[in-house]
Amino acid sequence: MVVKDIIRFEGGKGNCCYIFLIGGKSYKITGNIGEWVKDAEIIASGLFVLLHRSHLINYKQVDSYDRTQGATMKNNEPVPLTPEGFDELEKRIFSEEQVALATTQAMNDNATLWNGIPAMVTAMTTLGTKIASKRE
Repeated sequence: MVVKDIIRFEGGKGNCCYIFLIGGKSYKITGNIGEWVKDAEIIASGLFVLLHRSHLINYKQVDSYDRTQGATMKNNEPVPLTPEGFDELEKRIFSEEQVALATTQAMNDNATLWNGIPAMVTAMTTLGTKIASKRE
């Protein structure tokens, strides 16, 4: 199982937890949700947000979310949100959108720069030709 393939963890009754994966598989495992919140691999992935005391989700698998209605995952499963969970989810998604926007803008700026080079070469050649013809 690869961490990025995990859609979410859901705490169960007692000392168990459920893991839901992309593709529809799910597993019941020993341990509570709190253990997964502290898991080094889960933390290192940067993908997971604790939306509710019993729901740890991969924020890249969120289809939609609303402060009052909760979140809906890409596999159409609803997940409740606490106010803190909503704020953390919004922060992660907004941060990622800002990085993507900045990257797109930088790429567009570079494309504009590179697309302008032929025109600059033509202008410099024309200027060089004019200067040479004035010397004659």
